[in-house]
Amino acid sequence: MELLSVEMGTRISDTRTCVACGASEMCPLADLGPVPVLSGVTFDEREEALRSPAGRMELLYCPSCCHVYNSAFDESLIDYGVDYDNTLHYSRTFQAYATDLAGRLAREYDLEGKHVVELGCGKGHFLIELCRTAGCTGTGFDPSYAGDVQDGAVTFMREHMSWDDHPGFDFFVSRHVLEHLPEPYDFLIGLRHACGSRPVRGYVEVPDAIYDFERSPWNCHYPHVSYFSATSLARLGMRAGFGLLRLVRSFEGQYLSLELGVNVPTPDEVMFTGMGLHREREVLTTFHDNHDAIVKAWETRIDTIGYDHCALWGAGAKGLGFLNAIDPDGRLAAVVDLNPRKHGKFLPVTGHRIRGPDELRGRDIQTVIITNPAYRREIEAALKDLGVSATVTSAH
Repeated sequence: MELLSVEMGTRISDTRTCVACGASEMCPLADLGPVPVLSGVTFDEREEALRSPAGRMELLYCPSCCHVYNSAFDESLIDYGVDYDNTLHYSRTFQAYATDLAGRLAREYDLEGKHVVELGCGKGHFLIELCRTAGCTGTGFDPSYAGDVQDGAVTFMREHMSWDDHPGFDFFVSRHVLEHLPEPYDFLIGLRHACGSRPVRGYVEVPDAIYDFERSPWNCHYPHVSYFSATSLARLGMRAGFGLLRLVRSFEGQYLSLELGVNVPTPDEVMFTGMGLHREREVLTTFHDNHDAIVKAWETRIDTIGYDHCALWGAGAKGLGFLNAIDPDGRLAAVVDLNPRKHGKFLPVTGHRIRGPDELRGRDIQTVIITNPAYRREIEAALKDLGVSATVTSAH
């Protein structure tokens, strides 16, 4: 997804104020050292990939709402052009999730005949799915939109949406955008202004940071300056002037799905399935030690199996995070991904070459490592079809 309406070159290391709830007294969480900056970009040449920039991850957290951000973030290092690609729609598992979500939003918010805007629409897959399902029209905004996915009911703009000059809309979508923004509060204030006095509802989706910090530390990557807990996301939405309609954990607990409204009735009791502030604090305060233990355990495990007998399935952000921590020298036998745009290209900083799954055929691969357990059944089925008898193990 895409960064919207923020000032370039921002560093927030000089502030101790929480960007989510506005509280002060941010506390140190962990220094994860240098990580690849361009985690959504691949390269045609390995040497170019090896020379791509790395940036520091110096995490602070807010004890009031358990929001986490990278205080060393430098936005001038980020480039969200058309080469940026975090598309997940090549996976049947993710397609099913997106289809179910589009159907639910279309039904519950009666979107037929209405107009939807998506801020950070990526390559456009979800907005087209939503508009086809609902029988509505849409406008997608994203400088990284490539133009190869189109639909007559949807207009795509390779730009950020202006808060003052925009198509009128009844519903907004912003999926996996807020975590990229140095100032997510300013973004939501702008969006609230764009809603005006009309009744508008919307859907916001971000990774659940507490899930990641507890189970999947590989999702701490540079383009994500913010890491939201359920508490911090809810407080941010209310602080920006939105009414909360629902906040639930989705995609097997990995995402937070926040539904908001302005100039509409809000429920007396909001459906909320977060972990709770006490549990969020507990996870964060033990993260540093847990992270070091997980990294060391995986180094030992792969040493025991043998790097030349292990492959990683998934060359997205989590996969790159795993490789940067566990295999920075590129010793794994293979890194594979379903996205054909990535095949034959190289990952930033680590320089791993990305292969199609069919390249695992005939190789002595004993273990296939995955960084997202939601895809286990799909990957196991694909390996069976390929005739690869490797064990699938989840690095979370």
